[in-house]
Amino acid sequence: MKLESLCPVEILNTPQMNCDNNMKISVALCTYNGSHYLQEQLESIAQQTRLPDELVICDDQSTDNTIEIVKKFATKAHFPVRLIINEKNLGSTKNFEQAIGLCKGDIIALSDQDDVWNPKKLLIMEGIFLTKTNVGAVFTDAELVDKYLNPLGYTLWESIEFTKKEQKRFNNGGSVEVLLKHNVVTGATMAFRSEYRDFVLPISSSWIHDGWIALLIAFKADLVIVPEQLIKYRQHSAQQIGAGSKRDLLITIKERASKLIFGLKIDPNEYLNCFIQYREISAYTNRKLSSINNEKKSYLKSKVEHCYKRVEMPQKRIQRFPIVMNQLIKGNYHRYSYGIYSFVEDLLR
Repeated sequence: MKLESLCPVEILNTPQMNCDNNMKISVALCTYNGSHYLQEQLESIAQQTRLPDELVICDDQSTDNTIEIVKKFATKAHFPVRLIINEKNLGSTKNFEQAIGLCKGDIIALSDQDDVWNPKKLLIMEGIFLTKTNVGAVFTDAELVDKYLNPLGYTLWESIEFTKKEQKRFNNGGSVEVLLKHNVVTGATMAFRSEYRDFVLPISSSWIHDGWIALLIAFKADLVIVPEQLIKYRQHSAQQIGAGSKRDLLITIKERASKLIFGLKIDPNEYLNCFIQYREISAYTNRKLSSINNEKKSYLKSKVEHCYKRVEMPQKRIQRFPIVMNQLIKGNYHRYSYGIYSFVEDLLR
């Protein structure tokens, strides 16, 4: 990424990176009208037992007092704070792309504007990177809380159904297979080595930044999961993407089932978007990687083919039957979609 094309960077304070640290950690934080909760997040970063070596904040044309909060925070921060105010609104994905491109550290930790970090978050992550040189990225679980930081009674991984079985598969080298079924990595809980920056940038506009980064790094390196809930992941009406809940998932399944039973159509763009995303990842890895692990490559190829089959399902159900059964027998519905729900959906839609 050419930094010359970015907005001017305003250095808000003058502390230097700590030369005593074994590795440098940058925090990439994106803001947009974040005044309600930003102060608490900034304070939780300042209270880390292992302070970051710099904080890079990219603001996406906020119209509230977000900028004033950042500037005031910088006056007392014990690490460099760098602020970029975008000349136009980029949106979340491209704003994170910009922030990542500006980071100078060996490790880049992503941060949302409305969460609260556990004081040991960076220390625990750094320890993993220091002891496991083959690890490209680390991500953690999170405690889901309401806008007042009251616990909601379930965790982030529970809400996205990142099961014990999938966690075990992840730990046994199956990260690509898990991520091809569904993204289990939330950006606010992730940190990755900056050596992979040129590989993951630019971020496709058809993807959310965390899913894109995690899957691409998984093709080149190990991903480590940390079951500890190292952030309070705030859920509120103004956030762009939330965690949802098991109840929301059940409601969605019931709604889709009702549509099928009563003969209503499900938006075909849903299947098309899935195909476009993974075809794009396939083309991207082929361009960027001289070689891919054969097993990982076969998983990606099967995912693309499975998405294509779902897009191109014949209109007549009788013609659909052999295609659907073939995908079921191969295990693709359970490996790359939502199992029996997706199987029935393709039979009836």
